[in-house]
Amino acid sequence: MSLFYGALPGYIVFRAASEWILDKEGLTDADLAWIDIGYMVSDMGALLLIIALVIGGISVRRRTRGEAVSAISARIVTGLISLVLIAYLVAVWAMTTKPT
Repeated sequence: MSLFYGALPGYIVFRAASEWILDKEGLTDADLAWIDIGYMVSDMGALLLIIALVIGGISVRRRTRGEAVSAISARIVTGLISLVLIAYLVAVWAMTTKPT
């Protein structure tokens, strides 16, 4: 449930703020590699976040129904979110070094 209450709203705020800053700085039409890297990472992060939310939601539903919950689903969700965090670190690196 922490993904639903923390990561999903955080992603929405992150995406809205990035669009706002791009518009404020006049970079909406700029063809810069670091902006493209940020968009690729955020789009991939959204996809992996949605997959993790679905898998986690299925596990929560099974648990509330009293069914057996596999530990594999928790490992998959943890792996997906870890992959997203690593991708975000790459994006932060790209945006601070600003390759052309």
